[in-house]
Amino acid sequence: MTNTAIRPRARVEARDDPWRLADEDVLECVGYRVDAPEGHLGVVEEVRFAGRPPRPLVLVVRALDRLYLLPARRVARVLRDEGRVLLWPDPGAARFR
Repeated sequence: MTNTAIRPRARVEARDDPWRLADEDVLECVGYRVDAPEGHLGVVEEVRFAGRPPRPLVLVVRALDRLYLLPARRVARVLRDEGRVLLWPDPGAARFR
């Protein structure tokens, strides 16, 4: 007789999978440079939270004399060694070209 019990999957930590973004990575990115496929956007000034438990919702990015609110879901990678945040392409940008 074989054991057909379903075993829980091992939890994959963000550190084990470099392509999986963890909330902790976003939390620690204040002061990091923000780059998108369109180019350099600015520097993370603040991370705002929502929900229970609190999760990153918006990155406040300063670019010269302006502030931009970017959804945290646009963050593709946080490169700690380089102090950079890489964003996914903005799906709405193509509509305005």
